[in-house]
Amino acid sequence: MRRLVIAASVLGSMLLAPTVQADGNRGPLAPAGPEGGPTITDGTMEILVVNGCYALIMGTVATPNVGVEVTAAINMWDDGNYRGGYPLSFPGNGGNHNYCLVHQQTEPVLQGAAGLGVYLEDQLGVGATVTFDSNGNLDISDICTGAAPVCPAENVLLDIPTMGRTGLVAMILLLGATAAIWIARRRVSLTR
Repeated sequence: MRRLVIAASVLGSMLLAPTVQADGNRGPLAPAGPEGGPTITDGTMEILVVNGCYALIMGTVATPNVGVEVTAAINMWDDGNYRGGYPLSFPGNGGNHNYCLVHQQTEPVLQGAAGLGVYLEDQLGVGATVTFDSNGNLDISDICTGAAPVCPAENVLLDIPTMGRTGLVAMILLLGATAAIWIARRRVSLTR
C-alpha cells in the first residue's frame, strides 16, 4: 500500500508540474536552483511587433500576498540559445499588476526555428523553471535603428475622464431642452 501511495504522489506531481510550450527556440529547462525569493503566481503576455524589429511586450501578472516585492522575467531564446531578458518586479500584495516593456532586436535572428522565443517566467535567465505564458516563434527579424514605440500609460482605460454631477445635470438639461424644442416644432408642423 505504501508503494502505491508513493507512486501515485510521484505521478500526480509529474502531471501537475508546470511545463514549457515545446518549440525550437526554447532551450532545456534548468534544474530548480536555490530559492531566489517569491515570484508571481500567474501571468499573461501579449506582444505587438512594430516595424519588424521592435516588440511591445505587455500583460498582467498576479502576485501572492507576501508583503515583499515579487519577481518575474521576460526571457528571450533563439534556436536553443538564451539571448537575454528583462527582469520584472511587482508588489507582493495579492493583486493583479500590469507591465509593459519594449524589446529592440539588435542582432539577426538565427534561422533554425522560426522567429524568436519570448517567455514570461519565474526567473531571469537559464535558471527559470516555471513558464506562465509564451510565444515560441515571435516573427521579429529585422534590425532597427529608428525610434522605438512607447508603452501606453498604465491603466489607460481606467483614466477615462467622467463628467461628474455638474456635467450630468447639464447634459440632462440640454437633452430636455432639445426634446422640448423638437416636440414644439412637431406640433407646429402638424397644425399647418
